[in-house]
Amino acid sequence: MRLQKPLDESGFSVYDVDTVFNVDTDYNADRLEIDKMGNKSYPGEFEQMVLLAILQLKKDAYAPRVAQELEQSAGRSVSRGALYTALDRLNKKGMVRWSIEAATSERGGLPKRRFEVTGSGVEALKDSRAALLNLWRGLEEELARD
Repeated sequence: MRLQKPLDESGFSVYDVDTVFNVDTDYNADRLEIDKMGNKSYPGEFEQMVLLAILQLKKDAYAPRVAQELEQSAGRSVSRGALYTALDRLNKKGMVRWSIEAATSERGGLPKRRFEVTGSGVEALKDSRAALLNLWRGLEEELARD
């Protein structure tokens, strides 16, 4: 993606969007991403669910099983495309990694990817949970009202 910034009335200068918005494409494995304003960037709701499903499944964390876990435990059915998009995004953020397992006859000779949450992913979940618990604190009465 390219952005155009006018130089003067007759021309344009072309910049990469990553340069213009100062986007850092490398995830810092030691902490959550920090945005331009210095705020932590927590994984989104669906990303958190995917991370938690992978952790629940341990060594059985293959995409179809992750989708099944999300439906059974969270009541959320997901399309294959949405799941793989989230998994790829989490991988780019350094929160998930995968390994290719040997092909099996039950899969028509196709290999499968097994997913694993990284230390960064676990830390992101812990930080997000702590932030949400802080926000929920003291709201029991307010939320219990009809």
